Amino acid sequence: MTKLLRFFLFLGVILLFSQISCDKPPEGEKKPDPDGHTPVVAIYASSVIMNLPVADRAELNGIKNPLHLHTILLPYNCSVSFVLVNEGPVGTVLNYSIDDIGALGGFLDYTNGVGSLKSGEFATITVTVDPNFTRTGLGGLGEGYGSTLVLTINTPGASNGIKNVVSVHVLDFATEVQKLIGTWKGTWSGVSTGPKKTTPVNGTWTLNLQTVDWLNGTVTATLTWSGIDAWWDNALNDAEANNSMPHSFNVNRSFVFSNLISSINGPRPCFDGVSLHLPHSKYFGYFEEIGYVPDPTNPDFHFGFSTDLKSILGGLNQTASSWSSMWLDPIVKGHYGYSSGFLQGSKVN
Repeated sequence: MTKLLRFFLFLGVILLFSQISCDKPPEGEKKPDPDGHTPVVAIYASSVIMNLPVADRAELNGIKNPLHLHTILLPYNCSVSFVLVNEGPVGTVLNYSIDDIGALGGFLDYTNGVGSLKSGEFATITVTVDPNFTRTGLGGLGEGYGSTLVLTINTPGASNGIKNVVSVHVLDFATEVQKLIGTWKGTWSGVSTGPKKTTPVNGTWTLNLQTVDWLNGTVTATLTWSGIDAWWDNALNDAEANNSMPHSFNVNRSFVFSNLISSINGPRPCFDGVSLHLPHSKYFGYFEEIGYVPDPTNPDFHFGFSTDLKSILGGLNQTASSWSSMWLDPIVKGHYGYSSGFLQGSKVN
């Protein structure tokens, strides 16, 4: 987006907010309410807030505190939503309409733009960017530092305001994903699997992400892997694996991952988060810890980051964060190890 277009967008926001301030009654002036029976509008960022007691959700009301929605991420056009509620007395009806016709009008699409709400009822408004203004469209909103747009909420019969705004921030995901840069820490746990037996293994990990190139799907990073893993000895003629034994060993290694071997992606980052794969490499062995194997295979780490880019996804689903390690002794047959499990953790700075 050109600097000139950004200037006019900024100017438009100022004009629109000035216009809205003129539409509200002067400070301290009450609207006529002859029968004391008028609707009361509330705006919340999510319908989940409706499950809270009225007193607890008061501070979350966008009428009292301007509501800034979560970012719409382009080019995925991740939708965001908010709810309009009639919190007036029983028997009242809140008529509302939504406008996108100000100085910055026409960039957003939204659902339920007009409606009537009885006392206690709410309407969910889902907001996206008009396809003509996504990064793949003509306008290219969201590039660089993004754009802030507003929707005007008209509630002419409400006792607490006839016009309010909801701001919507639009940002390119290639910029938003830079939040991953920094230090992440957590634990790893799982089992080392031998012939018909397993033994638990566990430890800690630290990931330092230095760069994230979303368009090319790569990162540069260092990973520290510490804890206790295990390998197994097993005689090949021991058919029942009665004599197989696990051998624990300490690991404390740091690995450097360049953009040539890392892989970061997210087919649906709006809903499933982001996946980072730091693959094993035979060029970084940990044979000095084992004492036997000259060239084992490194741990293989799959990080699943949450959609808010602040935590690691756990659990057993396909987006869960996981790890594995394996090695095979090329000298002593029957000496091998395969370990795997899951990761937990979050960003620390």
